[in-house]
Amino acid sequence: MGEEGSIAVLMPVHNAEAYLREAMESILTQTFENYSLIVVDDGSCDSSWSIIEEFQDKRIVKIRLPESKGIVNALNTALSPCDLATTTSMVCSSVMVKLYPSSDTG
Repeated sequence: MGEEGSIAVLMPVHNAEAYLREAMESILTQTFENYSLIVVDDGSCDSSWSIIEEFQDKRIVKIRLPESKGIVNALNTALSPCDLATTTSMVCSSVMVKLYPSSDTG
């Protein structure tokens, strides 16, 4: 992490199995690819961690906390591996729309 022009997307997760897959896919399908997605499972009791584990993408950093300590702790945990000047966060119940059209559409 830390390439020039790269960003970190921080995603705290707690019992979000209903939304998580779609939220992660919405980030991973963006045409801008110079980013890291840092997903922190904040002690979920549902299948959130299993869903996170399904994603095999080198841009994803997966962190699992043994117990829930809240969103602020999860965001602080997500910031710890970052050495980037630009970060953003996205709640796991949101979907990111494509911001830019693909450049290969002609």
